Amino acid sequence: MTLRSIIIVMTTIVCMVVKTFTDFINIAGALGSVTVAFILPQMFYLKTFGSEMSITKKVACYIIALFGIVGSSYSIYFSIQKLSKGDLS
Repeated sequence: MTLRSIIIVMTTIVCMVVKTFTDFINIAGALGSVTVAFILPQMFYLKTFGSEMSITKKVACYIIALFGIVGSSYSIYFSIQKLSKGDLS
């Protein structure tokens, strides 16, 4: 009960402080979702089956992970830039 109340209060404070909550959520999604969807599965797959994989499969795994890193970086950069300019759209 106490933990739930703390989470609700903290979320409310963040919503009140951050004018464009969408950009804040965009940053959180870029960090969390991309890591879980693109980066970690590839790294776990390489760690588990790396010795049995061909070079082309390894390269494909690294390309997918790199795609996630680049996409996440772009999203974070764009959102921070928008927040720093005070763009409320």
